[in-house]
Amino acid sequence: MDKTAEEENIKEVEDLALISVIGFEGGTRHGLISHPDKKHIIYPMGTKVIVQNWETKKQVFQGSHSNNVSAITISCSGKYIATGETTQMGFKAPVTIWDLEEKKTFQKYEIHKMKVVAVAFSSDERLVFSLGGRDDSNVIVWDLKNMEAICGSPAVGPSSGEVTTICTPSLHSRFFLTGGNGNLRIWNIIPETRTLKFREASVGMTKRHVLCIVVDEENKHMYCGTSTGDVMKLCLNLPTHPKNDDSFNSPALLNCMALVPFSKGDNSKTVDCYHNGVRALALLSDEMMIIGAGDGQVDMVREQKKKTVKPDGIAIKNPTKPLLKRVRCTSVKAEITSLVVINEQIIVGTMSSEIYSIDLKSFQVTLAVTCHTSRIYGIAFPYNYSKVFATSGENEIRVWNTEKSQELLRIRVPNFICTVVLFSRDGKSIVSAWNNGTIQAFTPQTGKIMYVIQSAHTKGVSAMDMTSDGKKIVSGGCEGQVRVWKVSLQEQILCGALQEHRGPVSSIQIKKNDKEAVSGCTDGTCIVWDLERLVRSQIIFANTLFLCVRYYPNGCQILTTGTDHKISYWETFDGSLIRELEGSLSAPVNSIDITKDGKYLVTASNDLLVKVWKYNEGTVTHVGVGHAGVVTAARVSDDGKYLVSVSSDGAIFIWNFPHELSEDMEEIATEDQEEADKTQDSDLPGNKNGESGKREENSKKTSKKVSSKTTKK
Repeated sequence: MDKTAEEENIKEVEDLALISVIGFEGGTRHGLISHPDKKHIIYPMGTKVIVQNWETKKQVFQGSHSNNVSAITISCSGKYIATGETTQMGFKAPVTIWDLEEKKTFQKYEIHKMKVVAVAFSSDERLVFSLGGRDDSNVIVWDLKNMEAICGSPAVGPSSGEVTTICTPSLHSRFFLTGGNGNLRIWNIIPETRTLKFREASVGMTKRHVLCIVVDEENKHMYCGTSTGDVMKLCLNLPTHPKNDDSFNSPALLNCMALVPFSKGDNSKTVDCYHNGVRALALLSDEMMIIGAGDGQVDMVREQKKKTVKPDGIAIKNPTKPLLKRVRCTSVKAEITSLVVINEQIIVGTMSSEIYSIDLKSFQVTLAVTCHTSRIYGIAFPYNYSKVFATSGENEIRVWNTEKSQELLRIRVPNFICTVVLFSRDGKSIVSAWNNGTIQAFTPQTGKIMYVIQSAHTKGVSAMDMTSDGKKIVSGGCEGQVRVWKVSLQEQILCGALQEHRGPVSSIQIKKNDKEAVSGCTDGTCIVWDLERLVRSQIIFANTLFLCVRYYPNGCQILTTGTDHKISYWETFDGSLIRELEGSLSAPVNSIDITKDGKYLVTASNDLLVKVWKYNEGTVTHVGVGHAGVVTAARVSDDGKYLVSVSSDGAIFIWNFPHELSEDMEEIATEDQEEADKTQDSDLPGNKNGESGKREENSKKTSKKVSSKTTKK
């Protein structure tokens, strides 16, 4: 192919249209924020920033970052979003300002090293303040009007710990606050001299690790959540008029507030501190406050303003005065990383990548967003049905509604990994393979267990497929065996064990006629098995670790992917190589899927990309960008409406499949398959009319129909 043809192919590649993302980056501190319109919430997921209407649940995706989003904030008017990223050692970490209305990048600067831990806008939206991570530890002030950095300074002194949070007052645009491990500062910007001045907060002998900071509407007081489990209240001492900001005093500690014991019958007579620290704060009117703790506790508290230093029966540990009194409380049972209040609801984000909605009056908890918290291993659609799909991961199987992106069912098997999940052809069972060596079947409606094959493989089940009638299962194990099972609700019988692989079996697929199966292994072999005679029909050798193997719809060809970064086309009959495509320039290709009509294939690889290919031409038509982790699997629904991809960080991306599928190839595939099956049946041992020559001739005819199109010109 000449240069001109290559350039044309590159130009034809388009981006996949993203419908929705199931996931929430719970590890991003204060990553869940609310839009000023009180209708939308904004949060990161990998390299994407998701703007979601809280009522309709409709998602809009803001830009695409090169790396994981580590910090996010929104301006007072809601016009701009600022995000920070995490990069590798030795690289600059960019801060990007997005125009939310026009949905494009407004400005971008790369000054910090490796990671940006916090960003904030000034009240007049003129300045952006960004805070570098441990390897940077600098605070930068960026001017949006002049598109330049005004000034910067080390965020801490040589004897102080790491700075982790930043906050801006609403009435003073030239001031901002930073806090961290043993440090709490107020900063003043002098634009004329392009310098920064700071003052340490006056806290006396009190030593705290500040995790979050909020300022009241009048800019008189600031509240700091600490790792100790109490709340520090300080007087800001800002200038009375926003323009008189040349001189300012240090914030002064008023008190450290802890909880009155929840139970009146508590005999300890000591104050309560929040376990694992106060991670998030939100101020309400009438001197009320919402506190989110590291143990998942969410409290509505009121500050007790009593003159008495020591309430009756409670021993005060300096300087916990006055105390906080619980008004309402609940728990989300996971470390809280974000907390916002919108429309009489408390929206809470947790470290377990879940978002909860808590009614402000009743404190009733509702799970709003959930996802896998770790690597996802497999995807499965029911036969000819695209409205639901299932995913498998650590400890669980989850069934999702494709249109609403909501979880319908969760099947938990603690302490084990589900490596493969699939639906039976009739849709009456979910069959799964686990790393503890078992094969388990569940009901798709309730998740109730139907049957279990104990010790299906000695070192865990790594691959599996089921025949169309649901009566046989072919499984592969980490010890290298391929086993054939006859299954029913009453009994599960081992028909045979095939021992030719010398490594973990990575992928298995059964042919449409249910008489053959192909298995790929990390030992560099791919074997076609006769399921009726339980013998090897064909074997393929390659200098790669096979990761995925798939039959072409009519069964005449086999497609494989592996660590050699290639997509390989093989003849089923004699195992000869037809062609090879460069599946990825730099990474192994983990998964491959072929559409029902055989015209398109989809690949997922370690380069974080999802690609749609034309089968015959071997060219890429669309690329999906957005995953922050290794893309472990990708599947197309039978109707060709959806493309679902999953990754190692637990994210699920639902794309709009860009091509329309036809039924022509499926009809041809069925006719060819029936013709091949008749020939194969006549050639079985014991049949007097069998002729091996006819079998070979018909198989070659079937193969030529596709191979003539796929051979390189």
